[in-house]
Amino acid sequence: MTIYSMYITKPWHIYFPVLFRYLEQEYIDAFFRDGSLRLSSFKQFAKHKDEARNDWGEGKFVFEITYEKTMMSGIALFGGEAYVLSASLVESRDLMNMFGYNGYFKINDPAGFGIAISSQLAGFSRGFQGPCFYSDSRPIKYASEKPVLEPWPETEEEKEKWGDESQQMMHEETKLDPYFVKATRYASQNEYRLLWCISGNVDNYIDIKCPEAIKFCTKIT
Repeated sequence: MTIYSMYITKPWHIYFPVLFRYLEQEYIDAFFRDGSLRLSSFKQFAKHKDEARNDWGEGKFVFEITYEKTMMSGIALFGGEAYVLSASLVESRDLMNMFGYNGYFKINDPAGFGIAISSQLAGFSRGFQGPCFYSDSRPIKYASEKPVLEPWPETEEEKEKWGDESQQMMHEETKLDPYFVKATRYASQNEYRLLWCISGNVDNYIDIKCPEAIKFCTKIT
């Protein structure tokens, strides 16, 4: 358990949960030996062959933004700039077996762990973390406090401007939701994600070594 404290106008303490990372034991041993770790991507998530980990919807976000009687909707592609590591909020041998793994380790300080890894990523721009939320509602609906954009314009110049403004509005309204929403059929996994964004697109995965991250974790024997 890790608590980060902020003192702005009043003291406020943030509780970060312990995470459980399920994995093959050989990779756990490698991580605790020299910090060897593989970070995945959203496009890699969509390629998993087993039912427990495959989600074809990863990297796609269906949204609807309304203001009074006007609406903007679409499918946003996201996550092309982010490496991802998934863990669970639940310590469970049954969950480990469901994933087809034979081991797991604890991440005691998710923020410290994530920050340490960021130093190993060239072009790192920002990172964030949090629990997934589960919903079968598609599209995910948002009520805007300002008017949505006018219908599709006619000239090429207007189309380009409309495209930029609509993308900006989508990001403002949905914030980080696209990175954390999953279908309710995966709710038993209680997934928690750490994400590292870089300048440019990511590969399917990246293998790194980060010995500094080991101190934030505990090996389960």
